[in-house]
Amino acid sequence: MFSKITTTQKTVFEIIFLLGLPIVIGSFLNLQTSNFVIFPFAILIMLRIFQLYRRGIITKEDDFQESKHIIKSFGVYSIFTVFALLVIFSIKDFLDLPYWLVNDEPWLFILLHAFLQELIYRTYLINRLKIIFNNTFIITFFGAFVFAGIHLLLPFSLTVIILTFISGFFWSFIYQKYPSLVFVTISHFLLNWVLISWF
Repeated sequence: MFSKITTTQKTVFEIIFLLGLPIVIGSFLNLQTSNFVIFPFAILIMLRIFQLYRRGIITKEDDFQESKHIIKSFGVYSIFTVFALLVIFSIKDFLDLPYWLVNDEPWLFILLHAFLQELIYRTYLINRLKIIFNNTFIITFFGAFVFAGIHLLLPFSLTVIILTFISGFFWSFIYQKYPSLVFVTISHFLLNWVLISWF
């Protein structure tokens, strides 16, 4: 009666469950309560990444650090980060950052947060989107859309949604060309640290 579920369909359901469901549920809750919703899903995603790594679907070379182009990869992430920082400093008087973003978080917390987001939204999500789509731009767009979407759980700030979509778009694009969990995490950390500590 029902045809066999394809790998693409399974992947779509997996993304909706692991990344879409927390956004929907969390949007009905306040910020502190939504963290309790996100945490179990983050654990499930970490377990799924581990499972995909063990199966060889996510690999060190293809998803964590492409070693043969490490210098070029470092250069591309550095250029984007410097450019993004210059843009942020040039528009800082126009940025309407919410109160929760401009508090003094410890730098180690900001680094851990950036690492976990990059592990989920670049290493996991980009890998999964490649199964569904065969187009770099579409993968980049959906990666940025989902990355910005999770930030809807925070007390609303249009500025944060726009910044996360734009940065997520560039990180997703660059990550497909030069997959480096280390470099994308450092780039993410630096942008977050500047926004949190200097504004």
